[in-house]
Amino acid sequence: MVALGFAGCSIPSFDRAPVALRSWLDSWSGIGNVAVGMPRQGYDLQLTRYDERGWPARFYTSGMEDSPDQRSRDVLMALLLGMKWKPGVTTGVLMGWVLAFSACTSIRVDPISPTIQMKHVCIQHNSDVGVRDFLPVVRDGFDRHGISTELVVLGDIPERCEYILTYVAMRAGLMEYLYHAELRLEHKGRKIGYAEYHLVAKGGLDYVAILRSTRAAIDPLIDDLLRANAP
Repeated sequence: MVALGFAGCSIPSFDRAPVALRSWLDSWSGIGNVAVGMPRQGYDLQLTRYDERGWPARFYTSGMEDSPDQRSRDVLMALLLGMKWKPGVTTGVLMGWVLAFSACTSIRVDPISPTIQMKHVCIQHNSDVGVRDFLPVVRDGFDRHGISTELVVLGDIPERCEYILTYVAMRAGLMEYLYHAELRLEHKGRKIGYAEYHLVAKGGLDYVAILRSTRAAIDPLIDDLLRANAP
């Protein structure tokens, strides 16, 4: 039932797994599995059809169908996590499990204006970044959009560097996978574009996201950031 947590995630355009999951949950098969699983946990389920509003669901502890209360909401959250509800285990506590085990991929992009036509970008080297293939992927992405790049060091930036890109990339786990990255484009000290990739809770148990390569994560980000310079 942990999979239900993924249904509330925002979906990057390149991630098809959550789309398939939501489609399954919207089917009679998906609803049926939830309905069958409720009694097995010892709880009651009430489904009511309201025209175009669909099928609102209410959950109760067994035998308490006439007394909905906070406990019912706590029971619901426990069921979504496949856990047995116990007194004292509140929705707030259970939400921590949601964040830990059903993480999402968060994407934010502020693309550059179509009026900006960059031909060359200076990338300010960040020695704190240990993701080895990050810079090659970024430079390939800019090259794909017809923008050449060169590496520069803070304190020794040539005057020809009209556009400057700064970046952050963080890795986690034994697999050293990418879980956070930021790209910031500036023109004479003014931000003109920004892109961010982030795995909530460092990916949790979202193995699709954890196993995603740096290129698979960053290429769509760059394409969206530089959409004005279409390849």
